[in-house]
Amino acid sequence: MKSFFILLLILIAIFTIWLLPDEHGDYPVAFERLVSQVFKETVTPESIKERYQAGELTILLVPGHDPEYPGAEVGDLKESELTLDLATKIKADLEKIGGWKVLSTRNFTTGKYEPEFATYFEREREAINSFRSQLRHEFASLLASGEVAPPEQEVYHNFAPTEVATRLYGINRWSNDHNVDLTLHLHFNDNPGRGRTPRYGGFSIYIPERQLPNARVSRELAETIQRELTQIMPISNLPSEAGSPVEDQELIAVGANGSRLSAALLVEYGYLYESQFKNKVIREAVLTDLAHRTVRGLATYFSAPKTVPATSLLPHFWAKSLQTGIKGDRDVLALQTALHRDGLYPTVGKNLNNCPINGNFGPCVQAAVVAFQTRHNLLPATGVVDTPTLAKLNELYSRP
Repeated sequence: MKSFFILLLILIAIFTIWLLPDEHGDYPVAFERLVSQVFKETVTPESIKERYQAGELTILLVPGHDPEYPGAEVGDLKESELTLDLATKIKADLEKIGGWKVLSTRNFTTGKYEPEFATYFEREREAINSFRSQLRHEFASLLASGEVAPPEQEVYHNFAPTEVATRLYGINRWSNDHNVDLTLHLHFNDNPGRGRTPRYGGFSIYIPERQLPNARVSRELAETIQRELTQIMPISNLPSEAGSPVEDQELIAVGANGSRLSAALLVEYGYLYESQFKNKVIREAVLTDLAHRTVRGLATYFSAPKTVPATSLLPHFWAKSLQTGIKGDRDVLALQTALHRDGLYPTVGKNLNNCPINGNFGPCVQAAVVAFQTRHNLLPATGVVDTPTLAKLNELYSRP
């Protein structure tokens, strides 16, 4: 009997240790299923991949905001316009691959909601608000009873006007009713506490909190896309976003209160005031590359043909000398991309937050060029992209 109790204690100890989160704060999959029994998992990695293999997968792009509620604004840059531009590029790349149906909530020409959605928001307004109220009431009851745990991390979001919240719940309800497999919300960030000096940069991906019914597959998709995006952008250094993908229990876009039955992601593709978005030529090139990388992530997850190149910034042919002081230059953007791919940019002690890939030739690029010249014995290593350095760059990076 004593041996039995000792064995039982050992098993309990092992089980308790097994339930602890890993270094990333993630729990074992089986435990995640255990705590999410209140919200039965409504989509699995296996089921969503089967939908793709059967040619039935539907992706709904939701370019953040609209002309009526334009979102973040910095100078003449409007979030609603950048998200629409990015969505246009993502849709084109998705259609190059094929194998899925791609929809958008907004019209790519007018920026307004497509007639189907505009009509739906008005015609179904009462039903949408009832859907919203019922889910919020039920979720509040589950929190109060302890059947659902409150979020481990509170993430601050700008207050959504009532009309915006109604439309977002409407998109979730429409997506559920039309068997949309993935809703992909596209956004750009703003400086927390407007009026303060901007001090954050990078992208982040928001996903449903682990107790919600679409959590597991959404996390897997987010992690796959994130691996691609980190090749050109750093993860946000805003403390609450540093652990991207960020689980969120209250974000309507990803299924607050259990309002979304299939996969949902919200990607903040950077901060509007970041240098790579200020210059029109560089912004266009960066948005094209972000679209490529997003679609490459989706292609990887679904084992789809990778007919979209890994980056739109390479291969590249350099024809002119480059040195410190050049700004907003397409050649410098490609140079930064090439040196980053080979582990030379940024140099030791720096990162993509303080040395962004932005088309500007500053101290970060100069140091990386010195490292490149030293590696390839292009001496003296001056940090100036001179004729011998141009020749080496073109040898290595001008061909697919």
